[in-house]
Amino acid sequence: MQEIAGKRRRFGYRRIGVLLERKGMRMNHKKLYRLYREEGLSVKRRRGRKRARGTRSPMPVAAYPNARVARELDALVRIYGKPGCIVSDNGTEFTSRAILRWADQNAIPWHYIDPGKPQQNAFIESFNGSLRDELLNEEIFDTLDDARRKLALWRYDYNTVRPHSSLGNKTPVEARPTLEQFEGSAPGALAQHETDDYQDQTRRLSS
Repeated sequence: MQEIAGKRRRFGYRRIGVLLERKGMRMNHKKLYRLYREEGLSVKRRRGRKRARGTRSPMPVAAYPNARVARELDALVRIYGKPGCIVSDNGTEFTSRAILRWADQNAIPWHYIDPGKPQQNAFIESFNGSLRDELLNEEIFDTLDDARRKLALWRYDYNTVRPHSSLGNKTPVEARPTLEQFEGSAPGALAQHETDDYQDQTRRLSS
């Protein structure tokens, strides 16, 4: 338990228990919680962000429009195919003319949630929370390449190792075959099956 908690500082006792079960160590949740507390492994609550004081320099103005989101969407469509609809918040990266033009050219409906209603897009909000809590707040990124490497490793772990309570403590890779059996599911939204190329790429990133 100490070893798992040391590597995964933001995991609670239930998720640690799932990883212990994978190693063949099974115990009831009451005993698990008692040992978890006795070992002092409770996840510490993060304090609020400190507000900057003093003068602020004006935000730099963009030198030219950047359609990077559209390029990333093109890459996703090539891998997974066209989605039936895209749901997003009202951020400027999703309401720009470039994105509206991209959605129109690809004949993909784009639905915006109501302002101030993040619960209408709960899946992505949950993912963003996990990404922020388990990676962005835990790591220091020295360079852009370092950030890309750490993000790729976290994404691999998120899809193939990390238990997801919403999937019955399975990983997305484990849950995908079951979800594909249900009519109307969107299997393309889940992680693809692990491939040799994906493993090789991850090994190179971690070295």
